[in-house]
Amino acid sequence: MKTSKILISSILLLHLIGCSRQFHVAKLIPGRSSIDDAIDRLGEPTEASIDNPSHQKLLWRDITVQAREDIITVVQRKPASYEEKLQFWRQHYKGSPQSFSKVENTAQAGEHLWQLNLPNEHINIIYDESRDLVTKVMYYDVR
Repeated sequence: MKTSKILISSILLLHLIGCSRQFHVAKLIPGRSSIDDAIDRLGEPTEASIDNPSHQKLLWRDITVQAREDIITVVQRKPASYEEKLQFWRQHYKGSPQSFSKVENTAQAGEHLWQLNLPNEHINIIYDESRDLVTKVMYYDVR
């Protein structure tokens, strides 16, 4: 009985930690948030190239942030489990304009990537047709 309580508590704790990370990523708003905001919310990146002020890039295990002049321009993340199907995105934003286009030069790598662009939402979704999965979710700033 005690073992099951510990197991359930551990699972609940891991679930809360996972949700809180998504919450922190959602708080990074391209065009408004800074590199310092990303580091405060996500911790130190595993890799960073910030030598060029007009093209800065920070990498975590599941998130990539691009910035210009220390202001975030793109936040790229892996989809949550419920976001992995293209149909989720199509239905969730069915009232918004959508365009769907093939990402060129991906067939040589064995991938067949498509991009769902949601311009009013400032979101791009990368979909791998060969695996029938959404592989990337990108939030961007338009200026």
